Amino acid sequence: MFFIMQFKMAQEYFEPAKGGLIVDVSCGSGLFSRKFAKSGTYSGVVALDFSENMLRQCYDFIKKDDTLSTTYCFPPLLDFEFISANELRIHCFPFA
Repeated sequence: MFFIMQFKMAQEYFEPAKGGLIVDVSCGSGLFSRKFAKSGTYSGVVALDFSENMLRQCYDFIKKDDTLSTTYCFPPLLDFEFISANELRIHCFPFA
């Protein structure tokens, strides 16, 4: 239930980015990345994490689900000059 509340809050926060590309910074295993991709709200989701193990987990989850073709995992320290994103999601959302 807590995750659902967090996701709904994130969706509201990212309202201006509908239809655009978003970047999930510190994605961990990609729980939010996958949820954002499955929502169909965005043209794509880029998942980033400094931990190679977390990114590998995220990638494995994505590969198991053929509905996540718009989700991409990238290793840390990648040159992102080629990415133009509409929104960035940083690990935690404040509760106001």
